Amino acid sequence: MKSAFPQFEKPCLEAFQFLVERYGFEEPIIEQLGRECFIRYEKENRIVSIAYEPYSIPIVELFSPTHEMKNRRIPRINSGLGKKDKFDDEDEAQQRKILTHQATELESKELDFLKQ
Repeated sequence: MKSAFPQFEKPCLEAFQFLVERYGFEEPIIEQLGRECFIRYEKENRIVSIAYEPYSIPIVELFSPTHEMKNRRIPRINSGLGKKDKFDDEDEAQQRKILTHQATELESKELDFLKQ
């Protein structure tokens, strides 16, 4: 089946491949739900999910099941790439820039989560 969001999927897969290569996450699962696309990397009970909705900057989320609310993961990853109204999500180069930045931030700020 042809991808509905190739301008997102290709640079996302490239930017986050390090999860598989360096940290032992499984190959990604790509899922389109309605007008959104999710790319998920799983390792045991941990998930890194990159969500994309047209005209929005991709969102990186971390999931790790826990019974205690205080231990639930809420990532603090900012794109730092300017105003949302200037975001052209059809531009693969811009997607690549944002996703590469997010991947770098993820690795530097959530290393313990990735190494577990």
